[in-house]
Amino acid sequence: YIIKEGKVTLSNKRSSSLAVGVCSDSAAMIMKEEYKDKGIIIGLTGTVKTWVKSKIKAGDELVSDMGGFATKANIFDKLFNRSAIIGKAMESSFDCAEKRILVLLK
Repeated sequence: YIIKEGKVTLSNKRSSSLAVGVCSDSAAMIMKEEYKDKGIIIGLTGTVKTWVKSKIKAGDELVSDMGGFATKANIFDKLFNRSAIIGKAMESSFDCAEKRILVLLK
């Protein structure tokens, strides 16, 4: 998810440096209780199940991708666009099927 015009919205660009977190369906703590039932809970730190649709190895650094998915960071992201990296894969995805894997957010 990215910040756009003061609101959080689904990522629509690969490797966006505007990414702020990952949608979560299992929050350990919600910081603003009044927002609990008013929208999407965004994981900012810790481990979160994250949607991917490409081959990912545990340990790969991930960036945002179109449609709200995460994808493997390329060499440009790693060297020149570090602010776009959202976290590190804790699990692998061996095919290109849409699935959720555990990611340690940065």
